[in-house]
Amino acid sequence: MKLLHTSDLHITEGPRFADQAKVLQAIVQSAAAGQVDASLICGDLCGIPVPHTATVTERALLAGFFQALAELGPVVIVRGNHDDLDDIQLYRRLAGRYPILVSVTPDAAYLETPHGGLTVFTLPWVTTASIGHALAAQGAPAGIDMVRSEAVAMFQTFVREWVASVPAQGEPRVLAGHVAIGGAKLAGGEVLLGGDIELPAALLESLGLDFAALGHVHMEQTVGHRVHYSGSPSAHSFAEFDPKGWWLVRLDGAEIHMARVPSPAPPVVTIEALWHGDTFAWEITNNNVTIPPGAEIRVKARVLEADASTADMAKLGWLVDAWGPSRVVIDRKVVVSERVRSEAMGRAVTIHEQAQVALDALDPVVDAETQARVLVLVDDVAAQCGFAN
Repeated sequence: MKLLHTSDLHITEGPRFADQAKVLQAIVQSAAAGQVDASLICGDLCGIPVPHTATVTERALLAGFFQALAELGPVVIVRGNHDDLDDIQLYRRLAGRYPILVSVTPDAAYLETPHGGLTVFTLPWVTTASIGHALAAQGAPAGIDMVRSEAVAMFQTFVREWVASVPAQGEPRVLAGHVAIGGAKLAGGEVLLGGDIELPAALLESLGLDFAALGHVHMEQTVGHRVHYSGSPSAHSFAEFDPKGWWLVRLDGAEIHMARVPSPAPPVVTIEALWHGDTFAWEITNNNVTIPPGAEIRVKARVLEADASTADMAKLGWLVDAWGPSRVVIDRKVVVSERVRSEAMGRAVTIHEQAQVALDALDPVVDAETQARVLVLVDDVAAQCGFAN
């Protein structure tokens, strides 16, 4: 039995949309070349907000992607924490050669694939709050920590009993879920919500399944012998430096064979630049960073306050363009000089006196007539606010 395992697509109209479309096309091509029997799409289909309602363009791209995979075998889509409940269920209307299953609640489905039957347990995103309602109805003790502890224990019991209640038929049994596993490493672009349920990898290992395909964490990793995060197929923030891709999985009896397919998505790179006002030049301060052609580059540009008026941002742009990036984002930060309170300001007592000291310190010098007008306004405002001068 051959499976495609991917997740956390986060398709979003914007500067990365064209690259994301190419990634989806590459996923379909690799699935066809690998002759997969079913595709497991483990949540977070669109967008960065939580939850996200897809635009017409985003939805059309995903619909074509799912229908292309459904020409190869059944497609299982699991709701993630970014997926709007009503929005994701629209994909149930899609028709394909094989069924397209959309799961928004824990479920078990038996699917006919090109090479036999497959039982898929689907585990969409579950929160403490959603289980808390059930606990409250049962008169659960009050208190956030108590509710969270009860919710996690309750959910683990549910998962064990749920899987055990579905009889094995001598064919592969897998889980497709969008869940947080305790101890999983993060890529840096995930949106994590406090208080949500974390499951131990040992729980999923103990269920007797052939494979557990997970989404939610953007960094590809193995969290158990049969429990794997696919990671996202493209970077969704400049914090995600890990290699991107997806899995082609072959189940052969008790053995699991996994092939990692690298993504064509541009890698992301952050470089740091410092403007030198004395030489009118930019210095790349982390010059040990490897910048492959076509990378997305974020530049963290630092400018000392004294040099802010001379910083040549166009020159920085030309410097970065020499690397042949696919996209450039420049974050300009002015480094403020240390402020020292003057002795005169320290002696000033009233607001009028403080304003006078501030006016005297201005460069160029403010003429006496203008100073007088400003001080009249300051005195008026101070009086209205109840301050004595």
